[in-house]
Amino acid sequence: MIQQFVGRKEELNFLKSAYGSMNAEFIVIYGRRRIGKTALIREFVKNRPHVYYQCERMETSTAVREFQSRLAGSLKNASF
Repeated sequence: MIQQFVGRKEELNFLKSAYGSMNAEFIVIYGRRRIGKTALIREFVKNRPHVYYQCERMETSTAVREFQSRLAGSLKNASF
């Protein structure tokens, strides 16, 4: 079954605007559980170069090592 992404046009337009900006951007996406934050992010990064890392509850040092590993793997396979 293929799921279709519906709605969230305002949020997607905001993310597209920030992505196209010549300034460095840091965007925090937060909200109640089960409202589509992950789906919004995944829809936005689709067909764009990106690194997606969702941290689980763990020691900070372990989370940093996992993120570094994911980032290094993505950069190794990147085509700029």
